[in-house]
Amino acid sequence: MRWIKQAAAVAVLTTLIGCSGDESAIRVAPVPSISAHIDTKTLWSTSVGDGVGTYYTSLKPAVADGIIYSASRDGTIIAVNADSGETLWKVEATPDSDESPLLSGGIAVGFNHLYIGTENGQLMAFNIEDGSKVWSKNVEGGVLSTPLLTNNMVVINTTSGVLQALSIDNGDTIWQIKNEVPTLSLRGDSSPTSFYGGIFWGSANGRIQAVGERTGQLVWQKIVGRAKGDTEIDRLVDVDAQPIVYGDKLWIIGYHGSLVAVDLRSGQVVLHRAYSSAKNMAVDSSRLFIVDDKDHVIAIDMRSGTELWQNQNLEYRDLTPPSVIDGYVVVADSEGFLYWIDENTGLFSSKQKISDEGLNVAPIALDDGYLLQTREGELIKQQINY
Repeated sequence: MRWIKQAAAVAVLTTLIGCSGDESAIRVAPVPSISAHIDTKTLWSTSVGDGVGTYYTSLKPAVADGIIYSASRDGTIIAVNADSGETLWKVEATPDSDESPLLSGGIAVGFNHLYIGTENGQLMAFNIEDGSKVWSKNVEGGVLSTPLLTNNMVVINTTSGVLQALSIDNGDTIWQIKNEVPTLSLRGDSSPTSFYGGIFWGSANGRIQAVGERTGQLVWQKIVGRAKGDTEIDRLVDVDAQPIVYGDKLWIIGYHGSLVAVDLRSGQVVLHRAYSSAKNMAVDSSRLFIVDDKDHVIAIDMRSGTELWQNQNLEYRDLTPPSVIDGYVVVADSEGFLYWIDENTGLFSSKQKISDEGLNVAPIALDDGYLLQTREGELIKQQINY
């Protein structure tokens, strides 16, 4: 089996441990009672097809030049005016095969194109003016992460362990590099990051790697996590988070691995902390925010690597990755609650009920509010009332 959903793995473990009679079995924290409140208002909402349903996917919107681009797993793609919520165009993605679109990779926008991948191993490019398809290419594996646009290339990390660079104009392969993929891994892949001529990404074998942007030649690789334990689940070491560049360091975190900082000049690991996560991180000033594999929300000082605070009150609530919005760390859970956490103290500031179906991606900060996307395909723009 190539993939497992992290939440599903937790559910399986909970059942097995619970059946054994162990009182220390994993338990989902109840919805916390939060007396503080932030006043918010909805500016507009619109529908994006049928959304992603119950599928585990990181299909998320992109925002560029005042336009929001969003998609549903079944192939609907829309462009929406960020101010008014007016739909500018709507198309149905049609892959080159008879298979269902199964859109999955987060949307990337640039070079007058919109790029999106599928679970079936295709990458498609659309014109951002009217949504017309420009090209479609078969690639080596499913595209579950957000493509990277750099140096006239679109770079994807696939489920087959292939980092592939394609021409933005026609999708022709420019270079590719392949990694071994374990028999069992989490469902997800690291979105690549570029910085000063290098491309950095995590892999399912527990490593963070760097290649030259123009050549695709491997420059270095560092171990984030080592497989250990008696079961295949214990030995998962996926590095699914997107690397973050802050100053002269590259930050990455792995599942059953560590939080690692790599000096970009020397390529040496300069910080190593025992945290485990498969989710993207967020940064504000010199603070790094992570949601670990127990759904603890944690703040780290990026200058020293010191833990600043840890909020454990949302344990195993299947949280989205964190976002930073107006001085708050914001996460959503599988029951559709949105939680606002003071980024200085780690204490709750508010909670909102957004959707009974839950949210599948982190909230997106906008210049004049924030964007939410629910699992049933509702796209919502909200704003804090000050």
